[in-house]
Amino acid sequence: MKLCGKSIGSRECAQEKAPGPANRTILIAGMGTSPAVLTETVWALAHQAQPVVPDEVVVITTKSGKEALRKGFHYCEI
Repeated sequence: MKLCGKSIGSRECAQEKAPGPANRTILIAGMGTSPAVLTETVWALAHQAQPVVPDEVVVITTKSGKEALRKGFHYCEI
């Protein structure tokens, strides 16, 4: 199987991966129309015994959920 034009797992393929930190934490969340659930989830992750703070948050939602996010997080690019 190939992903970057070379066999997956090959040293050449590993070197062609996107630049940046090797260990990024990405939170993928499904959301309805309540952005507070997302805020509370991130807060809870950050306040565990071993905190987890996502580098990126990806939200899967509906059109009405997207509008709720825009209203709740007006300072973010959504």
